[in-house]
Amino acid sequence: MRRLSAIRPHSAPRKRNLEFTRIVAPMAGEVTQITTLQGQTVIAAQQAPNILTLADLSTMLVKAQVSEADVIHLKPGQKAWFTVLGDPMTRYEGVLKDILPTPDKVNEAIFYNARFEVPNPNGILRLDMTAQVHIQLGGVKDVLTIPLAALGEPIGDNRYNITVLRNGENQNP
Repeated sequence: MRRLSAIRPHSAPRKRNLEFTRIVAPMAGEVTQITTLQGQTVIAAQQAPNILTLADLSTMLVKAQVSEADVIHLKPGQKAWFTVLGDPMTRYEGVLKDILPTPDKVNEAIFYNARFEVPNPNGILRLDMTAQVHIQLGGVKDVLTIPLAALGEPIGDNRYNITVLRNGENQNP
């Protein structure tokens, strides 16, 4: 009983201090990392003590490593998409936001990070997932297309003879 009565006078100021303590998150999000342990002292005088890490996972930022040989062909605004290992049939699409100017060196190879965002409304995508990324370098719209099988003999650079059939009959002279 003596010990308890000796502690009580000292615990009252601590209890009051705890009542004044207010920890507020700067945004809504999902806790992705806890950096402070239970019982650890956090000093208010420190500049923004880091207690935990929050992330808004409703939109994911994709960082694709692009080799130095290919990065010269990229520019913001290009169409980009990816699939994940667990679901290769679902395509997540976005538009290239930027290419970071500072490269990463991986085993003597130089890679630049091309970034784009994709919506994650169902929370399927997670942090640090592996993805197969594609970036469209160019494209055309409203053009005539034919099956590859319709191409005949090549007659030059990207030029071919074609066979035209009408009602199953050859229309070429």
